[in-house]
Amino acid sequence: MVVRGGGHKSVLFLFFILLFSSFSGLVSSDSSTDSEVNNVEIIFPEVIDTLPHDSLAFTQGLLFLDGKLYESTGLYGESSLRVVNTTTGEIEKIANLSETYFAEGISVSNGNIIQLTWRENIGFIYNISTLEQIDSFSFDGEGWGLCSTPNGEIWYSDGSYQISKLNPNNLSSVIYSQTVYYNNSPINRLNELECPFDSGLIYANVWLEDRILAINSSSGNVCSEYDFSHIRVQYENNNSKELNGIAYDEESSLFWITGKNWSNYYLCLLYTSPSPRD
Repeated sequence: MVVRGGGHKSVLFLFFILLFSSFSGLVSSDSSTDSEVNNVEIIFPEVIDTLPHDSLAFTQGLLFLDGKLYESTGLYGESSLRVVNTTTGEIEKIANLSETYFAEGISVSNGNIIQLTWRENIGFIYNISTLEQIDSFSFDGEGWGLCSTPNGEIWYSDGSYQISKLNPNNLSSVIYSQTVYYNNSPINRLNELECPFDSGLIYANVWLEDRILAINSSSGNVCSEYDFSHIRVQYENNNSKELNGIAYDEESSLFWITGKNWSNYYLCLLYTSPSPRD
């Protein structure tokens, strides 16, 4: 009787052990799969060429258009919008903002340059040829980065873990927001943006760091990371601050990169995986 009773309990105990082990194995297998699927590729970019950059420029936004660089610089009393010659690095035109505004990201909308301000809840619209301010728009929250896609979408960042799509008709209302995930975790301090081509990717740098993320705008997943820390160590001095300028040159398929108080613009090859993650 004792043996039979003990045997029954042993079989029952063994059944629960096997059941628990099977369940644990499923959880472990799923976790491993998620880790592999969401492993962000880290890339060290190649510098193709350099161009002198005004080291006093506190760069907040960068745009390449028709063979020229358009740059937005920040700080109260020092904010500006400027056009830069890509052969010499010289400033060809400049529009200075009132000392009450801290300028941020720039992009193109309806053939004009649009520029955000940091905490003033206002954006400015400029004639692209003369840099004359022709209009303005209001928006809620902080303004950080800005970019426009080939199909007319306008995205902006506010320093959080989200990027948002603005209504292109008034630039004031948000029509869609997307949380950005790095290996399944929301990533904060998204700053300067670039929407380089019709691939569904948005490029964003991370404030206080020298890295750029390639983001799938549909899912919010980061598919690639570009580490520029070695470039700043190799080429820049101790006065340079973090990376904060991304501009795509469609003709060459290369990117112009710079940062706050950097001494150079860098023309770089940013390899991207053929298929961004869903």
